Amino acid sequence: MPPGWRPLAVQQLPLLAEGLRLLDYADVEIALLMILGDYLRYVLGEVAVDSAIARGDDSVERASDWCRHTLVEVFRGGDVTVVSEGI
Repeated sequence: MPPGWRPLAVQQLPLLAEGLRLLDYADVEIALLMILGDYLRYVLGEVAVDSAIARGDDSVERASDWCRHTLVEVFRGGDVTVVSEGI
């Protein structure tokens, strides 16, 4: 992520200043069963590969190979349940 980036904290937004108010909020966890290929496509979109490629620091092939090599051991036993936080 870019320097200074932080996750959005919905509860801390200045909603009243805009005439809005938060009526409800819930932290949730989403569990998805994934195979290596699916998770690899997901993680390549989450690790800012596009920024590294745009800067000339990496290539799609090199990033994909590194992630695949790193994740093979995690998926050695088969599908993995990946848990993601969301709102």
